[in-house]
Amino acid sequence: MKILKIVLFVIIALVVLFLILAGFGTIGLKEARNLEISEIDLSTIEDGEYTGVYENARWSNTVKVTVKDYEIKQIELVKSNNSSQIAFIEEVIDAVISEQSLDVDTMSGATATTNSLLKAIEDALN
Repeated sequence: MKILKIVLFVIIALVVLFLILAGFGTIGLKEARNLEISEIDLSTIEDGEYTGVYENARWSNTVKVTVKDYEIKQIELVKSNNSSQIAFIEEVIDAVISEQSLDVDTMSGATATTNSLLKAIEDALN
């Protein structure tokens, strides 16, 4: 009987822990999904390295954007609170450089990740 109570207590504790972690994982999700990303006019941006930040719980990013000859040459992810999505973030960075635009497609289910990265890039270039 005592073992059953211990097992039941452990199960309840694990469920509570899961619910807390699930709640933390969704803080700021709606805001990040609904971000409006403004297009950048690269013809107005001088050569240089620019740092941009977007802060929003799990979707916070810091980037360094290198511009040369009015083109985005490099985007370095300096810091991200979304480290589980690094491979996808690198795909978005490659798309922005390839398109020379923040108007890139988002992957279904990763809108918050994409938007939070694009917002940090936008901040750098503003």
